[in-house]
Amino acid sequence: MADRAIAIAFAMAAVVLVLSVALLMSRGPSPLDMAVQLVRNQSATLVYKAVFNQTQQVVIEYSFNASARKLFISQRAIPPQRSPNAELSNVSNTSIWVNGTRLCIAFITDIGKNKIRYAYCSEPSDLFYSFMPLGSLVLGNWTYAGDGYYVNEVVHISRLGQRQVLGQTAQCYLIALERAQRQPQSIAVRINTTETLCLSPDGIPLAFNLTSLQLVEIPRRLAVSYSLNATLVSYKLGYFDEEAFSKTISEAQGG
Repeated sequence: MADRAIAIAFAMAAVVLVLSVALLMSRGPSPLDMAVQLVRNQSATLVYKAVFNQTQQVVIEYSFNASARKLFISQRAIPPQRSPNAELSNVSNTSIWVNGTRLCIAFITDIGKNKIRYAYCSEPSDLFYSFMPLGSLVLGNWTYAGDGYYVNEVVHISRLGQRQVLGQTAQCYLIALERAQRQPQSIAVRINTTETLCLSPDGIPLAFNLTSLQLVEIPRRLAVSYSLNATLVSYKLGYFDEEAFSKTISEAQGG
């Protein structure tokens, strides 16, 4: 009788295990899986209203075409007590793309009456996802060494649970990023970032807040810290702002 009871117990446990696995599989990919697939394989334009360093309000646009390895980032500061007809000031646009094995960056910014612009290709193409929204989730733990660069990145992800964000039930995560990077000319950079990220069921980042500390040795040590709290304003899947991307490159190159 004892042997029979044990056999029945094992059989029931096996049934429970099979049902549990089947239930997990039937749920399909998680919001985190959906977000990674979006950033890795698709194109989209995401617009956020954010607060930088708890004082400066900004509008940030991320427009990317993952398969073509193209990214456009626009940041516009919102002046205090902005009237409906006031123009946004302190605009900066950045285009990032891969050219062969190199990563290329074109940057322009208007600060008052001053314009700063530059364009260059030097960094290894592997660093492309470092600039992408949620790029650390795509890369996970990784190491790159070559061409005078060394990068080691470790990502820790923990689930925080569900929250109501923008009228949706969002799944939220805590993401901790540690990166050690050495660039040509012996410039060493250490970055520690902590981010709370809330995703819609289909993987759209609805809100995030992060704090980051960067230690740069050039050769003296320079510490730079910042915080960013952002909420989604609008998004368009399958759309990449090719016109703004190309215009930024042309203007940065003096065209």
